[in-house]
Amino acid sequence: MDPKMIKELRSRTQAGMLACKKALEATQGDLDQAERLIMSETKKKTSARVASKGQIHIAIKDDQAIIYEINGETDFIVRHRAFCELVDRIAEPLMKSDAETALDANNVSIDSETIRDLVARTENIVDEQLELRRFYRIVKRSDEIFGFYNHNGKTIGLVVLTAGSDGLARDLAMQIVSQGFEIVDRQDMHNALVKLLELPFIKDPSKKVEAILKAHGAVIDRFYRFELGQGIEDKLMCRLDLPCDASTIKVP
Repeated sequence: MDPKMIKELRSRTQAGMLACKKALEATQGDLDQAERLIMSETKKKTSARVASKGQIHIAIKDDQAIIYEINGETDFIVRHRAFCELVDRIAEPLMKSDAETALDANNVSIDSETIRDLVARTENIVDEQLELRRFYRIVKRSDEIFGFYNHNGKTIGLVVLTAGSDGLARDLAMQIVSQGFEIVDRQDMHNALVKLLELPFIKDPSKKVEAILKAHGAVIDRFYRFELGQGIEDKLMCRLDLPCDASTIKVP
């Protein structure tokens, strides 16, 4: 088998040399068919395993924030260089795209291949099932403030404030991460905001969040709390859950 073809197939799939050689032999040297064969074999190996670990990532530019989750099978995946490079590499293309959902995000192109293809190639390197499972785009007005707190890629809080400061917005995002809000429907979203206003402020427990907001003339317009693995029921049934998208509450 031509070593140049094996090298090209390894470049496309990141599979091992022996796997590439066998795939080319099985397809009589057809590179495209060999690539599809390797990808299908990878899916067969991993389809029975559940990807519920991984990382949540947030990126903000101007008036837009994107939050996405890439799942793997083990806790060790976040230490793998190829996985970390994947998470970082897709941030800018996703931000520049018009993607609104996970389906849209998986179809965004990077250097002539889709993110879905890139995820599949990375699976061959890390030998785990990977999935870009959730994607959200949050847009604010130019007079509003984003504040976020990322706790080790496992929980992310994001706040949209009217007035206030960047520091206050970040502190509130940190507080949201520390609270376990249960969100099922819009009434729950409203209740979560009401509950948040009554809590002791994380940086000054002698005062309630409501009092801190009033002192800064600030309004919580929306807030979000994302947790790794949300929506994976019994680690088998996977669904997209509602994020904590709370309705506007003004502090008198």
